[in-house]
Amino acid sequence: MTLCRCFLKSKFITKFSSFSKLTRILAYCFRFVHNIRSPSKKCSGPLTAAELVVAENLIIQLLQEQEFSVEIHMLRENKPLPCNSKLLALNVFLDKSGIIRVGGRLSKHRTLNINQKHPMLLPKDHHLTRSNIKEYHVRYLHAGPQLLLSLLRQKFWFSHGLSIVRQECHKCLTCRRAKSQSCQQLMSDLPSVRITPDRPFKRVGVDYCGPFLTKPNVIRIKVKFKSYVALFICM
Repeated sequence: MTLCRCFLKSKFITKFSSFSKLTRILAYCFRFVHNIRSPSKKCSGPLTAAELVVAENLIIQLLQEQEFSVEIHMLRENKPLPCNSKLLALNVFLDKSGIIRVGGRLSKHRTLNINQKHPMLLPKDHHLTRSNIKEYHVRYLHAGPQLLLSLLRQKFWFSHGLSIVRQECHKCLTCRRAKSQSCQQLMSDLPSVRITPDRPFKRVGVDYCGPFLTKPNVIRIKVKFKSYVALFICM
């Protein structure tokens, strides 16, 4: 655990462009330590969900210790947060793992899990926060800002969420290529007959269309005829 903490606190953490990749590497480190300490209970095969959760919680916890050290100290001492703290309006608290979670009004909803009721707090300008946003954006097929923020809010919380999500979506080359605007031709000048005063229908334009199946207004006749339309428009 101490070795993993030193690994995460180093600048090497910024070289990971994927939050899930860092989580999996840390989970394999935990498995390696476990297999060394307990040779009779070695783990093998793909990573389990529990191993990934432990690794992810440690990453979140260390990020919060770097960015919210004062608030964590006050919460552990059961003291109120400073008046100038940016977390004062979020009604934050520490869970059993020592992770800061955002309060809310969903505590009594049994159908929701702990992440949906009280999301984990992330620093808004950290490299891993933005890499997590990019990963969610690609995982959910380049979701738009509103949908992407809604998906992230089910597990994480960071201030100025919509603004940051929009910034990351704007940086996506795939989305920019898909939403690129096509070239629009400029319309030519109007002909002189359109702007020169003259008597009605001296010059006309004709639109022709058809055929249309029409039925004559005669009783007991079911035969349909082809009809065409010629439309004369005064210029």
